[in-house]
Amino acid sequence: MDSSGFHEQLNSLLQQYEAGALALEEAVSGLTPDQLDFHPLPGKWSIRQITAHLADTELMYTSRIRKIAAEHSGLLVNFEQDEWVDRLGAEDLPIRLAVDLIGATRRWQAFLLRRLPIESYQLTGTHELDGEVSLYALVDKVSGHLYHHLAQIRAISNGFSQ
Repeated sequence: MDSSGFHEQLNSLLQQYEAGALALEEAVSGLTPDQLDFHPLPGKWSIRQITAHLADTELMYTSRIRKIAAEHSGLLVNFEQDEWVDRLGAEDLPIRLAVDLIGATRRWQAFLLRRLPIESYQLTGTHELDGEVSLYALVDKVSGHLYHHLAQIRAISNGFSQ
């Protein structure tokens, strides 16, 4: 892919990444506590827990992205998502705090990402489980991760009302 094609692809990714925060806000806006805390199946996360997980993930990916961008390498540590949700009180999370954190983090991160030289997106770090990963791949993964969970949130909220 030529340079202009990559610029277009990157710009599209960054727009999608930043728009994810607004899409999440819209998805949870107006939901009642019963809807937020509804478990679609035993052992499956509620919307509140999914949103807490998204906030946790946002913090982890922000750290990984910034590590690669600033240090041009490094070890990217894994985290046990289920333990974070279970042990950090995700079921009691004020949903607004998580949504605000994700929105502010994505705006801050997008500002940084738009300022990086294009070559930076080829820089890599080493995830302790997944191996080598590029900066571009990380941004793509965290963006897609939010949209994946948005589909779950919509399905749960639709299922609750039926």
